[in-house]
Amino acid sequence: MKKTILVTLLLLGSLSAETIHVFSATATRLAMEDVKKEFLKNRNGDSIEFTIGSSGRSYAQFKNGMQFDLFFSADRYYAEAIYNDKEASNPPITYANGVLTLYSLEKSLLKNDFSSLKNEKVKKIAIANPRVSPYGKASLELIKKNFQDSLESKLVLGENVAQAAHFVDSGAAEIGFVPFALLKNSTTAQGSYILIDAKLHEPLEHCFVITKSGEKKDLAKEFAEFVMSARGQEIIQKYGFGSGI
Repeated sequence: MKKTILVTLLLLGSLSAETIHVFSATATRLAMEDVKKEFLKNRNGDSIEFTIGSSGRSYAQFKNGMQFDLFFSADRYYAEAIYNDKEASNPPITYANGVLTLYSLEKSLLKNDFSSLKNEKVKKIAIANPRVSPYGKASLELIKKNFQDSLESKLVLGENVAQAAHFVDSGAAEIGFVPFALLKNSTTAQGSYILIDAKLHEPLEHCFVITKSGEKKDLAKEFAEFVMSARGQEIIQKYGFGSGI
């Protein structure tokens, strides 16, 4: 009898378990994996499947039919676009604020005035593709403000911020613009970095929306609430982001 009751309870638990599909920008990968781990700690059976990539490319995939229950962008623009498309149940909510760094294997190239970008030693400057990456867009904005188009020939574009960091680590670029969140707790980053004043570029205001499909799932709404909770924000800030609250 006890065995029957146990089996029934297990079956009921599995029937009530949910899976959600979440997009999260590359810069947030480490933080969001940690948030997910903490959130699911006591939720047997529930599952969160992440897609990690550039915000712009994943927005295009969403528009073309790829399902996301939550969309955690690296800026406000793409989250707002989903809301304006009437594909989200809420206006964009800021969950973090991103920080850029200047990153290099050669510490002497790290200058607060960015003068080293014109150094003859610097043949290539790595940034994420500004057409799909908010961090790449902020990097290009900063470069153009300081150097107009004089450094255009030096730029190498990563598919996302992780690839931009890899270009520096591999020696394919002498210096690059990389999110602080990819470096702060990294065990693989090989170089040094300096933080860039956020006033030098448009804010990297990371925003999310719950999509129309996510609105139907309790797990999506509860995960969103956890991200914005004191504990969720504590984890996110541990990875080098400013608070979203």
